[in-house]
Amino acid sequence: MDNIAEKRTVSISDMFSLRNVLRYSTLIAFVLVVIFFSLTSPLFLQANNLVNILSQASMLMFVATGLTFIVVIGGVDLSIAAAYGLAGLVSVSMLQSGMNWFAALLGGIFICVLLGLINSFLVVKVRISVWLATLGTLFIGESIEKIFTRGGAPIYLPKMHEAFQFLGRGSVLLIFSKTMGRIDF
Repeated sequence: MDNIAEKRTVSISDMFSLRNVLRYSTLIAFVLVVIFFSLTSPLFLQANNLVNILSQASMLMFVATGLTFIVVIGGVDLSIAAAYGLAGLVSVSMLQSGMNWFAALLGGIFICVLLGLINSFLVVKVRISVWLATLGTLFIGESIEKIFTRGGAPIYLPKMHEAFQFLGRGSVLLIFSKTMGRIDF
């Protein structure tokens, strides 16, 4: 007897079944958002705008990638925003005090590691729920940010090392075009 797989035809009703719609809901929502903004703004699909959107989202993509690893192993971390904000705050503060850009970068990384260790200690040793431990760390971290910045006022760096500017700019390749102007990648 031959083991030949039957050729299955897919009907329209199968393609738009509730299971498929739920499976691809994020993609469907993304396509709908792109269609909406394309129709409401003629500038939306221009290369400059698309590169700008990707550039703006690039830092959050790094954070989301790290959080993805946590979610894949079955965990949750609500304090990631506090770690992100405190790392920037510590790095900028170290730069303002005249420290080396590399030390400031390591200071920001150290704060993230420290918050992770605090969360781990609270969950593993103190036996607090992951939700409560990371939510508490989030509130404490954001409170420290608000106190230090006097309610969220921006911190400016008039003189910053070129290497730190390069990291903060988020672009590694510049292309100049007559029709589109400057494009950062």
